[in-house]
Amino acid sequence: FVAILGPSGCGKTTALNIIGGLDRYTKGDLIINGTSTKEFKERDWDAYRNHSIGFVFQSHNLFPHLSLKRNITVVLEKTRGLKKPAAEEMALKYLHLLHLDDQVNKLPKNVSGGQAQRASIARALSVDPDIIFLDEPTSSLDDENCKIVIELLKHQAKQTNANLIVITHDQRIKPFFQNSITL
Repeated sequence: FVAILGPSGCGKTTALNIIGGLDRYTKGDLIINGTSTKEFKERDWDAYRNHSIGFVFQSHNLFPHLSLKRNITVVLEKTRGLKKPAAEEMALKYLHLLHLDDQVNKLPKNVSGGQAQRASIARALSVDPDIIFLDEPTSSLDDENCKIVIELLKHQAKQTNANLIVITHDQRIKPFFQNSITL
C-alpha cells in the first residue's frame, strides 16, 4: 500500500499515468516485472493495462449510457471473459460492498459524485488486478465513506495480493497507509 500525497499540479497524476501505461515517458526507464518498457509496443501496453492493473480515475470514467451494474459487467465480460450472469453477480457483489445496492440500475448522471466514485472503485476491484492505481479516490467522499473505501481497498488488496498506489492531496488517508510519499 503506497500513498503519494502532494498539492495539485505537482505531477502526481502524470506519474500515475506513466506507471499505468496511459502516458509515455521521455527520460529514464519504467521497468515492469523486470522488463524495461522502452521497447513496449502498443499491444504490450494494452496487455499490461487489461490484465495487470485496475484504474480509478478522478473523473470516474464511467460509461454515461450504462447503469452502474452494467459499467462493471461490461468490463468483466471484456477483460475476464465472464458470461453476463456471472459478471452481473460479481458486479452486484462489489456494488454491495461499497453500499450501492439501491443505485445499481441508475445511470452515472443520476447518482452523486461520491456514488459514482464508489462505482468506479467497484469496477477496478472487480477485475482482480495485480496493481490498483487510484487517482484522488476519496476526494468526493465524506469522512465515513472515505474510511469505508480505504478499508475495503486494503482488505481486497490483502485478499488478492494486489498492490495499491493511491495518488491524492487528501490528508485523511495518510493514517491508513504504512508507506506514504509526500511531494
